[in-house]
Amino acid sequence: RDMNDISISSGVAERFGDVVNVYPNPTSDVLFVAFAQGPERAEYTLTDLTGRTVLGGILTSDRQAIALDGLTNGNYVLTLRTAQRLLSGRVQVVR
Repeated sequence: RDMNDISISSGVAERFGDVVNVYPNPTSDVLFVAFAQGPERAEYTLTDLTGRTVLGGILTSDRQAIALDGLTNGNYVLTLRTAQRLLSGRVQVVR
C-alpha cells in the first residue's frame, strides 16, 4: 500500500430514514420504534446531549415501545445498533 493512499472510516451512524420509524417525536412518555422490514433485533441507547447514556436495552420485535420515565425535557440522541447497521436520530422529550 502506498503511503499516499488514505482510507477513512467515518464511524458516523446513518439516519433512521426508511429503515425505521421512531414516533411520536416530540414525545412525552413513550417512544415507539418500528422497523420497516419486520422484526429486527437491535440494541438501543438514548443519550443526552452531553453524551451520557440515560436509557438502554434490546429491541426484539418489529414495533416496540420505550418508556421514557424519569427523563427531563430536552433533546436526546437515540442510537440503534443492528447486525448490519448503526442508526441514530434526535428525539425530543416535552412534558
